[in-house]
Amino acid sequence: MLQFAAPGDDVTNPTVAWPDDRQRVVVGRLSVTEVAPGPGGACDPISFMILDQAPGVEFSDDPTLHARTPAYAVSLSRRTP
Repeated sequence: MLQFAAPGDDVTNPTVAWPDDRQRVVVGRLSVTEVAPGPGGACDPISFMILDQAPGVEFSDDPTLHARTPAYAVSLSRRTP
């Protein structure tokens, strides 16, 4: 689900909720139908890179986005030998 900001909405602070009247659009649904270990075992050495965006996608200046990359690196280092 995407929720669209309106003029004046804070897009840099994820702790501030926007009003309920902001437009929301369902853009997809994720259904997990099977869980299986990957080719490298139960914890493949993979990491989600939040700042690898598709062309045309722009991120806000939300500092939380930039804090995730180092946290994901720590997670990966703890899951791999």
